[in-house]
Amino acid sequence: MKKATYYLFIAIFFVICLAPLVGRIAGYVNVDAEKRELASCPSFFTEKGINKDFTDEFDAYFTDNFAFRTDFITAYAKLYDAVFAQSISDQVVIGKEGWLFFTPEVNDYTNTAVLSDGEVYRICRTLAIMREYAARNGAEFIFTIAPNKSSIYGEYMPDSYIQVGEENSYDVLSAELATRDFPFVDLRAVLRNGSEEADLYHKKDTHWNNLGALLGYVAILDAVSEAVPDFTFDTYEEITPVAANTWSGDLECMLFPTQVLLDTQYDLGMQENYRSRRPIKSPEEIKITTYCDSGEKNAVMYRDSFANALIPMMSNAFSTITYSRAIPYDFSLVTEETDVVIFEIVERNLRNILLQAPKMPAYEVDLSGQSLTCDEMDIVAVKSVDGTYVDLAGIAQPSDYDSNTNYDIYIRLVSDDATYTFVSFPILEDVGLCDDPNLANAAFSLRIDTATLMPGDYHLCVVMGDGTSYYLSQTQTDVLVQVAD
Repeated sequence: MKKATYYLFIAIFFVICLAPLVGRIAGYVNVDAEKRELASCPSFFTEKGINKDFTDEFDAYFTDNFAFRTDFITAYAKLYDAVFAQSISDQVVIGKEGWLFFTPEVNDYTNTAVLSDGEVYRICRTLAIMREYAARNGAEFIFTIAPNKSSIYGEYMPDSYIQVGEENSYDVLSAELATRDFPFVDLRAVLRNGSEEADLYHKKDTHWNNLGALLGYVAILDAVSEAVPDFTFDTYEEITPVAANTWSGDLECMLFPTQVLLDTQYDLGMQENYRSRRPIKSPEEIKITTYCDSGEKNAVMYRDSFANALIPMMSNAFSTITYSRAIPYDFSLVTEETDVVIFEIVERNLRNILLQAPKMPAYEVDLSGQSLTCDEMDIVAVKSVDGTYVDLAGIAQPSDYDSNTNYDIYIRLVSDDATYTFVSFPILEDVGLCDDPNLANAAFSLRIDTATLMPGDYHLCVVMGDGTSYYLSQTQTDVLVQVAD
């Protein structure tokens, strides 16, 4: 009997080991549940001859694609959860009472890796430049942050995640925006107030459900109605949401790819009165434009996946609205026909605002009333050309540069016949200049439309303001911008 048990164990072991290979040969296709591109099958020969990396590439391919892979992952995840009450995925946190959370939001929940004073200043400066550009086109600007799920339902986070500070990035940024009287919609406060009546986020997904989205929609458009004259919208107070287990949660798919338990979603019974320029295949599309005959005003919304659930509601409210997920943010979408610009970003991605400067023609500023002190700045800059546009990115260090000082940097182009002074974004672009975070406050990035400049060869110099004084670089760079007759 004992020997038979050994043989059975050996047989089971070999069946498990051979199953992936046999299944692959038999043509078994895994469930496509992972939100990443799996390794493709490599070629032994390339245009340059034998592929020297074939073995490594084939190993990656087989690891990603062997038969029953997702089934094994699911079985292991279920076992690990049952025994240790922990997740096998570094992207998923298993919370209490069946709640799942996204790992990248843990720092915000524990109040660690909080935005520095300099980062808060640069984000606010970036938002202010966006707002000014919108205003120069006759549009209002509204900024809002979609809260992390753990910011609304922190009571379901594991006890092992301890909050070590009193403030997180949302706290410090929203506080600074309040001191500036910046048009900011505090969705965290709105959703916390509404979360006692019903669940506003999916238990097994990173996002809010339709009830949470509805509260967000009303709060955002309340702010629009205050800023834009004669704008009204439907609050859908008369609807009766119908709950059903129809939602496939992204976190559940990551953790248990072949045994997904459907999450609760609410059908709002909302009539779609809008149409789109082309069929909307997915709310994840980079650019979506909708039209509604009964809507009012025109809008542009820079957004992420949290706005997916907002599209049916907001599209009914605006005559025209364009939703853009493109990075960098493309401000060519903002025209004189635009009445309001809405910028939404999820809490965990606030630092991403400082990764790339928006694609926005820099506007001129008048500093003639300022007293400028000459300074021997250390300036490095690179440029790229896109049609009539020149993108400039660089670092300007004054002689007494202090990494804790917040600077406003303006770029001055000087030729024999003309001088232009432009505002620049305080963003350290990834263009190979520097990877020293201590120089982030000395960074600048801007996009100049050379069609607006007089012909000539333009040198670059820098004007820096530190809140009390303005400094002008003594030396000019070599010719960086050339405008032909």
